[in-house]
Amino acid sequence: MKMENNFSSASSSHQHEDSEETVVSITKNVDMHHTSNVNKINEYIEKLDMLDNNLDLKITLNQQKEKENFINNIDNINIYIKKHMSFKKKLNEINKSFKKNCNYDAFSKIESVYKTISNINSSYEFIILKIQIEDYINKIEENLKIDNYIDTIPFLKSFLEIRKNIFKYNSLYFLSLNEKKYEQKFSNFLSDEDKTIQNDITDYVNYKRPSIFQNYLDKKKTHEHVQAYTQMYEMNKDKIDLLNRYYNLVKDIIEDEIIELIKKKDIDNVKDKINIYLSLFTTQNEKKVENKTGSIDTTVNNTEEKKNSNERSFEDIENDKQNDNSYYSSNESDKENNKHEKTGNNENGLLREEDESDNDTSYKCNKIENNNEIDDYLIYYDEYLFVCVIIFTLLEIEIDKIIDLLKKKIVSSEDNVYIECIKNCYSCLYKYNLYFEKLVRDNLVYIIYNRKIELIYNKIISVIFRTFCSQVKLCINTFDELKDYDKNIEILSLLCYNFSNIKIYLHDLYNNKFQKLNNIFDIKNYINTNIYSNINGIYKNIPYINIIQDSICSYIDHEILFSRHCINKAFVLTDDIMLSLIDDGNNKTTEPYNQNISAYNDEIYSINSAGNNNEYTSTFLEDSFFIFQKSVCRSINMNDINIICVLINNIMIIISTTLKEYLTDNIKTSKNIYSSFIHDINNLKNFSFKKLLKSIDNNNYTENSKSNKTVQIAQNFVTSLSYISSENNNNEDDKKSNFPYYNSNDISNNSYTTQYGLNNASDNLFTGRSANNTNIDDIYNYLTQDNYNNLYNPLNNNQDNIENQIINSKFSYPHCINNIEACHQYIQKYKIFIHDYFSERFLQSDISQKKKTQNYLLMFNNALTNYDNILNDYEKLNIENCKNLLNILKIHFVSQLVVIENINFDISSEQYSYYQLNDPYIHNLIVKIKLILHHISLYFNQNIYHIIVNMLAEKICKYIERIVMTKKFSLYGCVQIDNDIRNLMLFFTSVTSINIKKQFLKLLEICELLNINDLQDFKDFYDENKNNLSTNEIENIISLRNDIPDDFLKSIKLYMNLKI
Repeated sequence: MKMENNFSSASSSHQHEDSEETVVSITKNVDMHHTSNVNKINEYIEKLDMLDNNLDLKITLNQQKEKENFINNIDNINIYIKKHMSFKKKLNEINKSFKKNCNYDAFSKIESVYKTISNINSSYEFIILKIQIEDYINKIEENLKIDNYIDTIPFLKSFLEIRKNIFKYNSLYFLSLNEKKYEQKFSNFLSDEDKTIQNDITDYVNYKRPSIFQNYLDKKKTHEHVQAYTQMYEMNKDKIDLLNRYYNLVKDIIEDEIIELIKKKDIDNVKDKINIYLSLFTTQNEKKVENKTGSIDTTVNNTEEKKNSNERSFEDIENDKQNDNSYYSSNESDKENNKHEKTGNNENGLLREEDESDNDTSYKCNKIENNNEIDDYLIYYDEYLFVCVIIFTLLEIEIDKIIDLLKKKIVSSEDNVYIECIKNCYSCLYKYNLYFEKLVRDNLVYIIYNRKIELIYNKIISVIFRTFCSQVKLCINTFDELKDYDKNIEILSLLCYNFSNIKIYLHDLYNNKFQKLNNIFDIKNYINTNIYSNINGIYKNIPYINIIQDSICSYIDHEILFSRHCINKAFVLTDDIMLSLIDDGNNKTTEPYNQNISAYNDEIYSINSAGNNNEYTSTFLEDSFFIFQKSVCRSINMNDINIICVLINNIMIIISTTLKEYLTDNIKTSKNIYSSFIHDINNLKNFSFKKLLKSIDNNNYTENSKSNKTVQIAQNFVTSLSYISSENNNNEDDKKSNFPYYNSNDISNNSYTTQYGLNNASDNLFTGRSANNTNIDDIYNYLTQDNYNNLYNPLNNNQDNIENQIINSKFSYPHCINNIEACHQYIQKYKIFIHDYFSERFLQSDISQKKKTQNYLLMFNNALTNYDNILNDYEKLNIENCKNLLNILKIHFVSQLVVIENINFDISSEQYSYYQLNDPYIHNLIVKIKLILHHISLYFNQNIYHIIVNMLAEKICKYIERIVMTKKFSLYGCVQIDNDIRNLMLFFTSVTSINIKKQFLKLLEICELLNINDLQDFKDFYDENKNNLSTNEIENIISLRNDIPDDFLKSIKLYMNLKI
């Protein structure tokens, strides 16, 4: 037998070599005599006929040997096939040479030879496939007998490649094979919801599977590649079915092992088994499996490599003939073929001239690989689905471990167990997403996986938020608990931040992946839109979206409530004038009665430079705006523009209502105390905060004849403590505003949240009620007995330890007035601070998206718009307070001001000389004003000081204007009033840097008119058009002179009439 085989091989080789020599000889002859002796073409045609006859004989011999199964040497067969392929290439060159040199189409003669060679190759390929199938069966059975399924994987994998080609050219077999329902062994540990999430995807795959190989149904079966696989299926169907059973057997074994490891929660070994499982039908984990399985039979591997190389060679030729999508050759011979024409003719499709560049070839190879990969995703969908279920089961196991740590309150790296839990869950989701992406890439099961991730994340958020709400206290019973309340709100804000960030991450992942899968599979229209979205393939309505919304609304509610509590605490408990830091001894005021009026600019105490360097404001504003900044910064760090805008608006409401109300309440209380105290000139000259506090009694510690809440507590100090204590015990349950569960209707006991904190609870915060429906007056219920012991009681007889007590600003009118003016500045600084913080922390984090950044900035600026109105309100309030302060202090200078009413300005030269030596009223008036201004400059803010100086100058000027219009003036009287007004103006300009002269303009014009003695002076005055005096006023002022002739007065009137 072996001798016959060798003889056959040698004979075939000899025939083939003769054929090649003949072809070479033909080619050379054509090139040498292409311009003459056309008759020799017939000789070439005869030689081609001889070749055809020789090859026909060879086919007959091969068919006979095939039947006798003589040919067993695959290496020799591969050599023959390569030589045949080279021969076909030379035939192609002959045809081109004929066309180029002789303009003769030799296709009709070459075609029969070409077909003969294809038939030979088809015969050889069938023999190779038959031998390989038998070899695979023997190797697999050997390994299965010793329970070594790992070593069967390479053979099963090679069989799957052959089976795929059989599917390609025998699609009916593929359809019949897939009619058998795949039994999901993992279905036992799947919930009904897990089974539901795969239904529409599975239906789509079942719909698409029959059309995978439909392009091959109409292919001609006259070519060696098609014929080989068709013949293989028809003649060896039983062996192929046997290998299919072996494949299912090994796959079931691996699946069973994985399921058992899942039950044991052995995650690492499950992942190893998954790699082995995937290596059964994919190539991506082949190296890992080889490391685990050791070396496999080298002879078989070499045979397999040659087989794969030859299969690709055959497919290259057939793809060029039939325009298929298949593998290209990787051997040298095929690469050369790719550079030449691919064989064939446009008329009949067998030989076609086609020049392709290397780049085009490379692109086509990639495209073909992708198409093959897509086909594999559909063919092995059930296997990939198993992998999907296993991976999200592993994820569930790890998530359950993290949640168990939460329930046990075990903290490792974070300060808080809830934050650590959500961060670990985030890390776990991210890690498994990358892992799953690496395993399945762009497979349809990714949609199923994403749906399961949604369910898992819903479970995570539900457990964390429910546990947080049930175990964390989000309310206070006393102000001492605000620190813990703040910490818990910080945790809540971090939870909301992480909840939202994970949601954004997952939804971006879903959208991008679904878009990519839809571009590949066009699955958008096959999604079950009753449950899932056709935008990203996941659930339309998932509970965790509402939970996140509820958590955000709860954060906003509690952030606002926390701000309110802090303001209440600052107002009642920590508002302190810091008496221990005030040095009353250095602020004594002495009245310079004996100083000459000409020397007042050189006084030792310069009012303009003195100023209030101590800034007598209480801690109330500093504490309040610290809380405001903290709340807004916390909202900005949550990275949600809607939350930021809601917090800014709500804090704006607090500033414009609650804060303003508290500041004005303090002013009302302190005004009576200060008025009664400063009425005494000695208290003004020797002002002291300690004296002011000691002056408080039942007479001045009232507000509009109605006792203040603080007055009631002060008057009934002992009984108040017992009353508050009992009230706290009775209302302790009512104060709790902690939300027990995560449902939207149970976020708090009084909150009905719609979106981003726009709810009834938020409204209550600004209508005089806190979140537990407590009236604002009840803020005193949050004080403890120790708090009361630290508070200053103005009606307590024992005031020895006054400096160590907390003295509220309501007892100090200067502090209250300064607080209002400082609040205006605090608001401006607060607005600048949050704008800078927003730009730095929020806008910079999203700078890549310019359009979004602009929209965010626009929303933020719109939220800040109303702060300008608040500033205007506080500015008006500050001016009103300055008027009230001036009205309180005017008692000390008004007596000197009214003296002017009794002064006679119809004086002689002797009287004028007397006035120069003995100032009748201006000196004393300035001394009193200086005393008042010095007091204001020492104990009130600088801006208040300048406002009052301006108001004082305005009021005095208007008063003097009114008095002047009632007087009669001589020439000397006119000079005197002019000197007095100028001295007064000089004083005011010396005590302030603002433009105070504008208040004296009208008075100066009056004095100038009174001192006019001729018509030309009047014309010069009138032509200046100063617009401060009307025609009637000018006429009346000039008529005040008792020495003006009637003719002069008439001339003035005439001139004014002419100018009109």
